[in-house]
Amino acid sequence: VAIIVLGYSISQGLLVVVNWWQAYWASNMREPNSSHSSTWFGLWYFGFIAFGAIATVCRSIAVMLLLLRSSKNLHDELFRRVLAAPVNSYFDVTPVGRILNRFSNDLDQMDSLLPQQWQNFVQNISLSVGGFIVCALASYWIGLSYIPVVAALVVTGFYFKKTSREVKRLEGISRSPVYNLLGETLNGVQTIRAFGMQATFEELNARAVDENASFFFIYWAAGRWLAVRLDTLSVVVIFVVSLYLVATKGQLGTLLSGISLVYALMLTSMVQSSVRDVDRTDNAMTSVERVLHFCEIPQEEEKDSLDSPPINSDLWPSQGAITFANLHLKYRPELPLVLRGVNMTIAGGEKVGICGRTGAGKSSLMIALFRICEFDSGTITIDGVDIQDIRLHDLRRSLAIIPQDPVLFSGPLRDNLDPFGEYADSDIWTVLKQVHLADAVASWGSGLLFVLAEKGDNLSVGQRQLLCIGRALLKKSKIVVLDEATANVDTTTDSLIQATIRETFAHKTVLIIAHRIHTILHCNKIAVMSAGRVAEFGPPAELLAQPTSIFASLITPKLK
Repeated sequence: VAIIVLGYSISQGLLVVVNWWQAYWASNMREPNSSHSSTWFGLWYFGFIAFGAIATVCRSIAVMLLLLRSSKNLHDELFRRVLAAPVNSYFDVTPVGRILNRFSNDLDQMDSLLPQQWQNFVQNISLSVGGFIVCALASYWIGLSYIPVVAALVVTGFYFKKTSREVKRLEGISRSPVYNLLGETLNGVQTIRAFGMQATFEELNARAVDENASFFFIYWAAGRWLAVRLDTLSVVVIFVVSLYLVATKGQLGTLLSGISLVYALMLTSMVQSSVRDVDRTDNAMTSVERVLHFCEIPQEEEKDSLDSPPINSDLWPSQGAITFANLHLKYRPELPLVLRGVNMTIAGGEKVGICGRTGAGKSSLMIALFRICEFDSGTITIDGVDIQDIRLHDLRRSLAIIPQDPVLFSGPLRDNLDPFGEYADSDIWTVLKQVHLADAVASWGSGLLFVLAEKGDNLSVGQRQLLCIGRALLKKSKIVVLDEATANVDTTTDSLIQATIRETFAHKTVLIIAHRIHTILHCNKIAVMSAGRVAEFGPPAELLAQPTSIFASLITPKLK
């Protein structure tokens, strides 16, 4: 900061010196007995310019580095806070368009517009102060005449800023629905076309764009309102200075009169620019305000027991035994309970199928196990350790999940299987053999460097799911959760995946959320969820033997 202030001071001082030296040079050359040659004046003149250019470049580089570093720090903090935000209390209630707006338009304002506007503002202020000092030194009457005009400019600027800032904020708020609707349309384009709703969504988009454009138009119309008033005040300043110079009939001399008039023209322009830059910088700061607001998002780790010592993943969990004790869970405080007193004990190495009708609480069990939502009451213990006493990072690294929709990222196959680079290539090839993909990967030509398209679109759904199984297998977790992992594949691929799961996870505790009831008939036990409770729990043969069993009622229609 000290370097920046010094740079602006030197640049402004040298600008005044250059203008004065130029005028002094011109007046001296008219004298027949000048003591110095034009070469001497020229060398000093270009020396001042070169020194000023160096100071200006150093100052500008320092300003840009400072502002870009600040922008980077804000971006990194924003990214970290959003990634660590709770799913239930943040992502479930925050429109995607609002998040996109922060990471696109607001960060663009901070990276491109704000540094330039801030630099222009400080530069114009320094030029205005320098010009005012020069004019005041030339004649205090000229300096006094500037005071009411500058005061009028400042009052006009602040009056305009009150409206401009709010309109700019409303323009930013109205932009989020545009991004949100765009994201929803892209995600649901097949459904929109299937139901012939293109015209409806076109109308919704037109309304959102029109609302945003109306605020944008008001903002720029207000800017034209300000420009007219600033130009009027500038003309008044130039008229007053010119009138004074004519009225005093050359009392200031040619040198001072010329400098006064030049700086009067420059000062009015700089003050106008300063007022505009104050408004633009202030409006650009609304982006910083919104980003800072996002940086206050509550974090999952804030609820975590940070005093808990780190867990040695080689020692815990050792068996994979899980106990749910009187577990109650709701997604947010204002919502009803989704788990109501769940009690269940799963021995290490058991395969447990979890089934039930839609909304019964199957996925909520997994949400509680991974602590995606902190539960209201009750406990979950793994090998006798309460998971609420475990650091969230350690807990989730100790568990593996195979989701219903396989998640893959664009990039090398190796990075998708081992994103943290913890395993050797031989370990990855061993896993690929276990999931029956080694031959396919070898045939692709690039081996582990084979580049996956976005979302793994250059692979079949079954291959993507097998890669997710391989990723879970590579972690060597004692507990594996399958969230309807075969819901979106055909019967042949389903059979292959089920066989792979039985082979590769034979000695692990496996929780399977069932979409197809026949996929859990091989499990050691079945947990039937109903209205947030474990309605039935036991071996599948025992449950099927009971005519009134809920599990029997679920599977009988399937068998028919």
